[in-house]
Amino acid sequence: MNLMYLFFGMGVLLLIGEILTPGTFIFFSIGIGAIITSFFTLITQNISFLILFNSIISFLVFIIISKKNIFKVKNNYKSNKDMYTGKEVEVLKKNENNSYRVKIFGEEWTGISELDFNVGEIAIVEKMEGSKLILIKKGE
Repeated sequence: MNLMYLFFGMGVLLLIGEILTPGTFIFFSIGIGAIITSFFTLITQNISFLILFNSIISFLVFIIISKKNIFKVKNNYKSNKDMYTGKEVEVLKKNENNSYRVKIFGEEWTGISELDFNVGEIAIVEKMEGSKLILIKKGE
């Protein structure tokens, strides 16, 4: 019964270690293997078998996690450039040198364009350059 507590405790500590350290889920795999192995101590107390069994289960858990991409972060986010490109903006103010104050998503930005816009006109964001929006006419 002592081996059961040993393997289970080791598994829990390894899972906690995985939470506290970023990594490749090695601690997670070994921790899950140890927890599964702790239940097999009810069948046998042969320490050599249990260590081998823990190694095999840990390896299999690691392979499954790696192949299935269970813990991979998906890149479903958009950057600012992607988020603003193609969106309509309202021209709030015309500045010098083809510079404009525009409103998009409730925020004011600086927009620049070779084209001439009037206050209140709707423009389209062609792209972002730094913190400036490059504007084109709607429908172009």
